[in-house]
Amino acid sequence: KNGIGGEGRPIYIMGESFGGILALEVAIAIRQSNSKANNTTTINLQGLVLINPATSYARSQLAITAPPITKQPILLYPFALLKLFPLLIDSYALPQLFLMLSSKALPSIIDTPQRESYMGRIALTLASRLKFMPRDTLRWRLDEWLTKGCESIARQEEDIKATAASSSS
Repeated sequence: KNGIGGEGRPIYIMGESFGGILALEVAIAIRQSNSKANNTTTINLQGLVLINPATSYARSQLAITAPPITKQPILLYPFALLKLFPLLIDSYALPQLFLMLSSKALPSIIDTPQRESYMGRIALTLASRLKFMPRDTLRWRLDEWLTKGCESIARQEEDIKATAASSSS
């Protein structure tokens, strides 16, 4: 708010996934700030766009499946991550993956014999090249970002509805 030029210009906030939680929090804070009696500057919030917001994380399969993975011993953690695989792949990608693994199809990026040869050489060392999100990072993101973010949004449901109503009018 302070130091931003163009007072009165329309503001649109957009957030995807966890950014949806953040966008909602910012919109609520703007609405609350604008409604204060002693406020000398208002922010002209005109729209809020949420793209697949993570606001329903607590009711998702990810909330059930992921937290136990963060408690796995460090040596088992990379294998435990495989439990998330069904949650992260769609009905088209899974059959394509099986075709690629069974050598019946190639990814679209492997379109020349040279690239196919390179991928064959790399495939044998792929497991050692993969970088996994550290277990503590995953735990922190699930707990601090998703769980607490969704809890905050749930507590402010009425403010969210009011913000949505005032943005659409």
